[in-house]
Amino acid sequence: MPEFLSEDCAATATDLIFPNVQTCCALIVTTTLNNSIGGFHVTLHSPKWDVDRTLLFLKDALGGNVDGVYMVGNVLGRTNLPEGLSYAQPLKQTLAAGLVFNFGVKYLDTGHNHNGIAVRARRDPANNMLRLSYSTPGNWVPAANVVPGPGMVKIKSIIAAAMDGNTGRKLRITRPATVVTCVMNVATPISTFLMPTF
Repeated sequence: MPEFLSEDCAATATDLIFPNVQTCCALIVTTTLNNSIGGFHVTLHSPKWDVDRTLLFLKDALGGNVDGVYMVGNVLGRTNLPEGLSYAQPLKQTLAAGLVFNFGVKYLDTGHNHNGIAVRARRDPANNMLRLSYSTPGNWVPAANVVPGPGMVKIKSIIAAAMDGNTGRKLRITRPATVVTCVMNVATPISTFLMPTF
């Protein structure tokens, strides 16, 4: 069964589904060391320290040696974001620093979609190739909530003010109690070879 990644959730598995990608992006990471893939449902409101921490989690969970980074969703709409999260070079530098790679990020821009798309990333067991696909609104439906697998995390920052007036950022890593699933009735394949890079 695939892992379903709601907003701000990350996981490693061989099959990942990102339901309801609207202004967000599905970030997919592949590695040379095993057949797992990493995924992060990153939003326009994900602070940089959350993104940095999540990238570190994915790199460590995958064992390093990242050989592919892909984004599907509102990629070109990531403008005027703070601290290195805007398309293209600031975002690439943030991803490259966190995941440790020196190649282009492949992407498919689906724009800002108010009704959301569903994105699927899976390893083909026959040849270990990454298979990407997406379903447009009307071609996928939400399904029941399920308990996520053991590799699922949700990383959020908490701004904590101490009694003396100092402020600091604390990261809270939790495991969601449930995640929304979906059924992709019609899926359009994405050719990773034809994806542009930034």
